[in-house]
Amino acid sequence: MTEFRRSHLGIRASVTVEFFNCAEGRCALEPGADLRQHDEENPPTMTFHDVIDRIAETLQIPADQLNLESRASDFDAWDSLGTMSLLLMLTSDYELTVPQGETQKLLSVRGIVELFERAGRLS
Repeated sequence: MTEFRRSHLGIRASVTVEFFNCAEGRCALEPGADLRQHDEENPPTMTFHDVIDRIAETLQIPADQLNLESRASDFDAWDSLGTMSLLLMLTSDYELTVPQGETQKLLSVRGIVELFERAGRLS
């Protein structure tokens, strides 16, 4: 079980994720879910449009409303809980890390793209 805590604008959010079926680098968030496998030699890579699609899917907003200049303040759905959902998507699906001093990158499309670039996961 992994717990993520975040405080943003005076709102504290805590999300607990329980992993099932973890073995050999594969984890599912719930029993019976599809297992994702990541290997260190071939980490999953994304195009810019893939990143936009995943942000849109995570925040449940239309992808055509997002661009490189989009920021959290542009969308009601990109609140503190939406930001936590993005963090969980990045860490669980793509094994990206967000250093404590760089959490503000989660508040813009440009910042999230930079996280993929820094990790060598943007093609």
